[in-house]
Amino acid sequence: MYQIFYFRKSEHQKTLWTEYLKSQPNSEHTLARFELSYKEFPDLFDIWPVQSWFFPVDFITSHVAVKNGINNVPVDPNIWINIVTLVKYYLIPLRDKLKIPIVISSGYRCPQLNKAVDGAANSFHLSGRAVDISCYNNLRLFNSISRLAISNRKSKLPVLSELIQYKTFIHIAV
Repeated sequence: MYQIFYFRKSEHQKTLWTEYLKSQPNSEHTLARFELSYKEFPDLFDIWPVQSWFFPVDFITSHVAVKNGINNVPVDPNIWINIVTLVKYYLIPLRDKLKIPIVISSGYRCPQLNKAVDGAANSFHLSGRAVDISCYNNLRLFNSISRLAISNRKSKLPVLSELIQYKTFIHIAV
């Protein structure tokens, strides 16, 4: 079972995160992603759910952005709040249920990146409300997302605006 709790910013925040992550499987790769995220966005860890699967860098990393020299870092704090909502109410519960890695292929997209990838002009990716994900069994992932969406709706938690299954990934948006 995953743990969701929050560390308030303090001189020990990074140490607490590091100790928690060291206790998790595959901690070397996880720690590297955490270190990069914490270096770039230390204040974000005031609201980021403590878990070892998804980090801020996972939502802004883009080969297309790097290739084209596009800065894909959100400046609007509301975008980060939207991303945290996706992580907390969909990605963490899905990862915990399936017990298999979930790969993020596209998260937040700034307007320049969205145009470069031929994204829809009104894409939920622009506001950090969408993520494209996959795993080795996308059918199982899709079915789990569907069940979670129904459960969240019944529990009055954030609901999905979009759930689209493509050939190689699944698009979800809140």
